[in-house]
Amino acid sequence: MSDRTVSLLLRAAGCLNLTALLFAFGPRRWLEGGHELLLGSSFPEEPVAEYLARSASLLYAFHGFLLIYAAGDVRKFAGWLRLYGGLALLAGPAFLAIDLFSGMPPWWAWGEGTTLVLGGALVLWLMRGR
Repeated sequence: MSDRTVSLLLRAAGCLNLTALLFAFGPRRWLEGGHELLLGSSFPEEPVAEYLARSASLLYAFHGFLLIYAAGDVRKFAGWLRLYGGLALLAGPAFLAIDLFSGMPPWWAWGEGTTLVLGGALVLWLMRGR
């Protein structure tokens, strides 16, 4: 697969992650609405809940920026991208376990864990031979 194709896929994934900025810096009512929509319950009032939601959102966006940056020179960042792919393969099952033990709905847990594993495998496959 060409470097251009790899770059476009990394940029698309990075841009998707950047949408988390809306929840990192948006009004609290967006957090509340997202929580209600996804989990069917009220967003917790404790300050730590908002802190964790916004921090996690910012980390997702940070992740997106790194993917977009690496997409700018796939050959230069080939080693980093292979490391990223391998770590994503390991992180998928870890996220699955954390999500399930934390009481997240199964669709969320399996979706997050599976997406990481598939994404990591795709990156490793795309970076083979580089």
